[in-house]
Amino acid sequence: MDYKYIEQLLERYWNCETSLEEEQILRSFFHQKEIPAHLLRYKAMFAYQEIEKERGWAVTLMPRF
Repeated sequence: MDYKYIEQLLERYWNCETSLEEEQILRSFFHQKEIPAHLLRYKAMFAYQEIEKERGWAVTLMPRF
């Protein structure tokens, strides 16, 4: 399978250019059991976001005051 689209989305993600829909595509992709070896390093990050979302915690980069 060609993972070019996921790789392009990751590049856009790191450049802060993804839409919420595209970020959901990435979360769904990394939620799968079978991930290619060269993309495994990103799985934990996207899994963390999904786990925290299920717990009801908002993943934010800036503290709230």
